[in-house]
Amino acid sequence: MNAIERMEKSQRRVYHALAHKLGMSEDERRQMLLDNFGVESSADLDAHQLIDLIHSLNLIANPELKKLDTWRKRLIAAVSGYLKDMGRECDIYSAKRVACRAAGKEDFNNIPLDRLRSLYNAFTHRSRDLASVSSLIQFPVNLDVCKNQLPS
Repeated sequence: MNAIERMEKSQRRVYHALAHKLGMSEDERRQMLLDNFGVESSADLDAHQLIDLIHSLNLIANPELKKLDTWRKRLIAAVSGYLKDMGRECDIYSAKRVACRAAGKEDFNNIPLDRLRSLYNAFTHRSRDLASVSSLIQFPVNLDVCKNQLPS
């Protein structure tokens, strides 16, 4: 048995443990495999399909993981938007690197929920600030109007 076969066997065990934890019957397991992957047995899945299946079941079994997953996606979108507003090319990996630096973490998945939220808000606010400043630059400002609003 080579390394890939051992990994797939291990992933199948994880899949069956999660399905058991969720209380899924054999018929429900078979139907889920048939609906999502077109197979009747987990033995017919390759390593990538097993990883996707385990991830989906983990999200069901652990609602907190789903919340973290949602906030991670939001943060990636916010960082990507900010980088694009700054005129920089951005892919998912560069967005994750920027988020990791901002959070002070080496691994994107180790950023806690509260920090994900605060970084998301920070990057969305920065994008809004950039948009409002660039709109001011595009249109000339009437300084006479501003003089009336300044304290003497």
